[in-house]
Amino acid sequence: MPWGLKHFQQSGQLHFLTFSCYRRRQKLATPHSRACFESSLERVRQSYGLCVYGYVVMPEHVHLLVNEPERGCLSQLLQSLKQSVARTLALRAAESFWPGALLRLQRLE
Repeated sequence: MPWGLKHFQQSGQLHFLTFSCYRRRQKLATPHSRACFESSLERVRQSYGLCVYGYVVMPEHVHLLVNEPERGCLSQLLQSLKQSVARTLALRAAESFWPGALLRLQRLE
């Protein structure tokens, strides 16, 4: 994190979050992948007591405007969201979905 920047979590503020797919590949370009992301977002919204004020799903990145979750913290929520999407969509691909994400995917048998 660059010098002088501060994290403002658990302050009751809204948060604008942006994150991209691994190497900005267009992993969210299909209607199926966007629907998968939206269903995962709804699941974590309900699980964490999150209010989503707006979101945009682009082919290679996502923007979210959210409050702070009632249960847990933003980092846990984002981890859960990203893992859910990656596990669902990356079962067909042998590469990472999100940057820095080291997921061990087990083949479903």
